[in-house]
Amino acid sequence: INNGVLLIDIAAWRRENVEELFLDYIRENQGDITYVDQGVQNGVVAARGKSGLLPPKYNALTVFFDFSYHNLVKLRKPPVPLTEEEHREAIEHPAIVHFQSCFKSGVRPWVKGCKHPLAPVFLAFKAKSPWADTPLRKDDRTFPQKMLNLIANAMPQRLMVGSISFIHTKVYPAIRGLKKKKK
Repeated sequence: INNGVLLIDIAAWRRENVEELFLDYIRENQGDITYVDQGVQNGVVAARGKSGLLPPKYNALTVFFDFSYHNLVKLRKPPVPLTEEEHREAIEHPAIVHFQSCFKSGVRPWVKGCKHPLAPVFLAFKAKSPWADTPLRKDDRTFPQKMLNLIANAMPQRLMVGSISFIHTKVYPAIRGLKKKKK
């Protein structure tokens, strides 16, 4: 589950002492948790069947805009994939846009050079806000992050999706598993 947007029954969280469960989970894993806060949430709340998914239009991720439905599913191989209709609705009628970073599109709209299709909407609202005069941030991605972005956009999409999918679903989990065995 992506923690970009959460709807929480705070009384139930307090009653079930979720904060302490989170801390126990972090201690049990010695702080080494994939996807940090999302990993904790998935390891505690989702693992107990105490969470659900909002329709994707309430957490329209950058990757929804970067990839077609079929390439997104191929790329991520999500355990609970969204439907093609949900993907389309999230792009065409997003209620909440989650401008998360993505290797393909690069930076977020408050950073110079953002190419997200909804960056102009973000900037229009920024112009009406108390932060209207706040300058956009400089692109502070690392050299490897910038290179991945350049390579991903230069590769044929089918090859890029297959390569990144393999890394995301096979290589990365294998490396994480090896790191845990060493501890």
